[in-house]
Amino acid sequence: MKPLLVLALMLLCSTLASAAGVGLYVDATPPETGRAYGLLLTHALADSGVTVGASAALQAAPNRGEASEAAKGESLERLFVLTVAPLDTAKLLVLEELSPADGATVYRASLIAASDTDTARTLTRLVTSVTRRQPVEDGQRVSTVTEAEAQPYSKKPGEFLWGLTVTGGAVAADIDGSVAAYGTRIHFLYEMPHVNFGLSVGFMAHLDTMVSETTARANYLFSEGDHSAFLGGGVGLATVKVNGYEDGVGAGAMITGGVELFRLHSARMIIGAEVLLPLFEVEPSGGGSSDAGETLKEIYPALFTLNVGVLF
Repeated sequence: MKPLLVLALMLLCSTLASAAGVGLYVDATPPETGRAYGLLLTHALADSGVTVGASAALQAAPNRGEASEAAKGESLERLFVLTVAPLDTAKLLVLEELSPADGATVYRASLIAASDTDTARTLTRLVTSVTRRQPVEDGQRVSTVTEAEAQPYSKKPGEFLWGLTVTGGAVAADIDGSVAAYGTRIHFLYEMPHVNFGLSVGFMAHLDTMVSETTARANYLFSEGDHSAFLGGGVGLATVKVNGYEDGVGAGAMITGGVELFRLHSARMIIGAEVLLPLFEVEPSGGGSSDAGETLKEIYPALFTLNVGVLF
């Protein structure tokens, strides 16, 4: 028990020392607003592993200059200063880490909070930027993009999308080998930060070859950032017509993968590849022989496609 007690005391002392070495000053009016922002920022810093200690001198400082002097007098190791500047219908938030020794700015980041409900998300982005010493834009994710950043694109963390893809590929056939075919698909999706679900209707044709399919699909997106790779699949109904064979209709399965670009915008691009595997065979027509007298066998007319499209 004694070693555990010693360890607990050491951790407690370490936490207290860490908290005592970090100060926070909020430059905002009225004072009630400053206290509210201070609480939100304290929680955001704590989530990033930075514990802010209580300082009466910092809280009583009339301006950031006096706050810097108070931090120096208390021998603080780190000092964070949040400036809240009211705009017409929003607020400009500027978070800085200052050197307590001389008041010099170590790192600075700023964002606009378009509403009160957007404030916590904005502060989280600012804390991430300042504590990690990275541009604030690098913290953009589908779930953390601010209202002001999203306004030009009407971006939402979860939303309905629709779009079109241009499709080109090959259909497996017995007489002609792989037959080229071209077409298009229309998509209806609901997309969240890492997953989307949807329905697609597609049609491809070339000469005597035709494929149409209606599939329900789901994709996993590997990143919340502006660009993300995805991998998924689906099931649905396929209609296949191949030269020398009876028309086939039945269930099919789909495997899909690719990249989704410009996810933080209202219009995004999709580049991908898909394999459609009908779960049925098609029978030879004309007595089971081709015009050249070749014997035809039952086939599974698999479809491989490359797709480029836009979602809105």
